[in-house]
Amino acid sequence: MSSGKTHGRATLLLVAPVAIASVIIFPTDPLLAAVIGATGCATGLVIDPDLDIESITMSEWRMIKKLWIFGMLWVAFWYPYAMLIPHRSPLSHWPILGTAGRVSYLFVWVKITAVMFGCSLPILTIVNQPVFMIWFFGLAIADTAHFVMDVISSGLKRGR
Repeated sequence: MSSGKTHGRATLLLVAPVAIASVIIFPTDPLLAAVIGATGCATGLVIDPDLDIESITMSEWRMIKKLWIFGMLWVAFWYPYAMLIPHRSPLSHWPILGTAGRVSYLFVWVKITAVMFGCSLPILTIVNQPVFMIWFFGLAIADTAHFVMDVISSGLKRGR
């Protein structure tokens, strides 16, 4: 299995190509598409498929090191997800499906928080926006790279 550091490096290497691909796929506003696509890909450093692990992951350590108390809150936020989803489950690791699952988990908590504070938050309206779609595309590419690396490294270990 690839390490969290290897996954992180691969994600960073994908940021520029994803920015370029975003401009090609969403050409109406090239600068916005590049920035949002790259941001979506970079988001894969903290919202990665390994959040289904019950112990602290490399992405969570990144958050703790950079943001300390907010990093600890981030770990606590994802703990129920780790308890519900088995590691390397299709619900967490498969491209698109895993990305959609983590984003949905995030949206559920955002919606709960909005309701607690009496705010209206039309999630479907957000999801149908081009900016969200570009961001999701970037994150899905990072997740796909994670999946491919896991499949390759597992295959290599089985071959030994």
